[in-house]
Amino acid sequence: LLRFSGENTRSSWFLSSRIFSDPEYARTMIDVQRDWHFQTYQRAIEKMRALIAGGDGDASNYTELAGLYHYTGQYELASDALAEASARTPPGETRVSMSVDRVIALFNAGDVEAGRALAREARPSLPRSSFGRRSRSGAARRWRSSGTRTSRRQRLRASTSSASPLRRSGSRP
Repeated sequence: LLRFSGENTRSSWFLSSRIFSDPEYARTMIDVQRDWHFQTYQRAIEKMRALIAGGDGDASNYTELAGLYHYTGQYELASDALAEASARTPPGETRVSMSVDRVIALFNAGDVEAGRALAREARPSLPRSSFGRRSRSGAARRWRSSGTRTSRRQRLRASTSSASPLRRSGSRP
């Protein structure tokens, strides 16, 4: 399955549409996908680095390289590649998604402060529902306004009282 920038996808990883018009680029990307499949990640990393060093600075090349770095545990390099990809991508959902991936890479690299700073910087770009107040169900609103307070443990016990017989007997599932 091929994914391209700006397309509605489930992840931020995408390929350049050049694979349809540039046969050499298509061969390189097919080789890289083969390396993913056969788990020869270092070969794919070398191919992507050579492509970029040869002057092909397409953002999708950096996201591919970042994915390879991330998958091989080279989180700092993944973060650097995502920063470069983001800089080469117009503002929008794809750039926001790259920022989220970069925050994860920074945390995995152990650079917690940089990850937090980037998360704060990216926060205004995220859809409101991601950081807005959580909506509460009618029952939760009534509980909040009723003045009756119970502990979380009491509410949990009440909600699991009709659970399976294993739960009621004290056995763990």
